[in-house]
Amino acid sequence: MLPLGTTFLPSTPMTHSDPIVVQGWEPGGPPTWLLRRQLRDNKPNTTALDFSEHSLGDFKIKKVARSLAKNHYLTTLNLRSNRISDHGAQALAEVLGNNHCLTSLNLSDNRINLCGTQALANALKSNYHLAKLDLRYNQIGDIGAQLLADMLAQNRYLTSLHLGWNKIGDMGAGVLAQVLERRNCPISLKLSGNEISDSGAQALAGALVWNGCLSSLDLSDNPIGVTGRQALAGALTLNSYLKTLALKRYPLGVCDEKAILVWNQRIDANDASMLADMLVGNNCLSTLRLDGNKIGNKGAQSLAQALQKNHGLTKLSLHWNQIGSVGATALAEALQQNNCLTKLDLSTNDINNNGAQALAKALANNRCLVSLNLYKNEIGAAGKQALTEAKTQNGRLTHLDLRDNSDNVTDISGDRSDWG
Repeated sequence: MLPLGTTFLPSTPMTHSDPIVVQGWEPGGPPTWLLRRQLRDNKPNTTALDFSEHSLGDFKIKKVARSLAKNHYLTTLNLRSNRISDHGAQALAEVLGNNHCLTSLNLSDNRINLCGTQALANALKSNYHLAKLDLRYNQIGDIGAQLLADMLAQNRYLTSLHLGWNKIGDMGAGVLAQVLERRNCPISLKLSGNEISDSGAQALAGALVWNGCLSSLDLSDNPIGVTGRQALAGALTLNSYLKTLALKRYPLGVCDEKAILVWNQRIDANDASMLADMLVGNNCLSTLRLDGNKIGNKGAQSLAQALQKNHGLTKLSLHWNQIGSVGATALAEALQQNNCLTKLDLSTNDINNNGAQALAKALANNRCLVSLNLYKNEIGAAGKQALTEAKTQNGRLTHLDLRDNSDNVTDISGDRSDWG
C-alpha cells in the first residue's frame, strides 16, 4: 500500500508531457521498486519521472540504471539529491552510452566526484540525444571541468550544461573557454557559485569574441573583479549570439573567505556604465540579470540611457541594487522611448512615490512592457494608486507586483513572470 500523500498514477489520462511525480516518502525509505517498475513497464505515456530528494544511494541507483537500459520512452529523469556518488554515476553512464531517448538528466545536489564525472563525460562523447545535463552542487572541480570540456569538444548535441557550485576555478573556466572557442553548436553554460576570478572571466570573454556557440552564460556569485567584468563587457560589444547573461550576487550565507570576496566585488555604477556601453551596440542580448549588486541610481541612469538606443533587450532584472527614485525616474524616461523591453524587475530597492509616479507616467506611452516588479520598495498609497490606474489604462501590462511596500500594499496583479 502506498503511503499517505504519495502521488503515483493520476486518475485522469496522461499526456506525453505529464511527469509522474512521487512525493511523500520519508528519507531513507524510497520506493525504488516504483521507479524501476515505471521504467520496465515501458509505457509510451511515461516520458518524465521526478524522483528528487529520495536518498536512493548508489546501490538502488544501480538497479534503476538496469531498468532504464530497457526503457524506450523516458525523456526526462530527475534524480536530484539522492546521495549518488561515483559508483551510481558510473552505472548511469553505462546506460547513457546506449540510450537513445533520454534528453534531460538532473543529477544535481549529489556526491559525484572525478570518477563519476569521467564516466559521464565518456558516455556523452557517443550520446547523440541528451540535451540537458544538470550537475550543480557536486564535487567536480577543475579537473572534472576539463573532463567535461573534452566531452564538449566531441559532443554536438548537448545544449544546456549546469556546473554551478562545483568549486571550479580559473583553470576549469579556461579549459571550457578553449573548447567553446572551437565549438560550433549552441550551448547554455551555467557556472554560478564557483571560484572563477578575473583570469577565468577573461578566458570566457575570449570565447565570446571568437565564437558564437554560447547562447546563455551564468557567472553569478563568482569572485570576478573589475578586470574580468571589463573583459566580459568588451566581448559583448563584438558578440552577436549570446542571449542571456547573468551576473547576480546572492546574499551572504556562511561567511567564509570566498563568500566575503564575492560579496565585496559586487557590480557597481562604473560596471553598470560599461555594460550600458555594451548594450548600445549589442542588439542580440535579450536577458540581463544583475540581481544583488550595488549599481545605485548612477548605474540605473547609465542603463536607462542605453535602453533608449537598444533594440534587443527584452528582460532586465535589477532586483536589490540600491536604486532609488532618481534611478527609477531615469528608467521611466527610457520606457517612454524603448519599444523592446517586456519585463523589468526593480524589486527590493529604495523607490518611493516619486519614482512610482514617474513609472506610472511612462506606462501611458509604453505598449511593450508586460511585467513590472516593484515588490518591497518604499511606495506609498499615492504611488500605488498611480501605478494601478496606469496598468488599467495601459492594456498591455499584465503583471504588476506592489507587495510589501511602505503602506503594506498586498496587491499583485497577473501571474509571476517567467525569467527562464
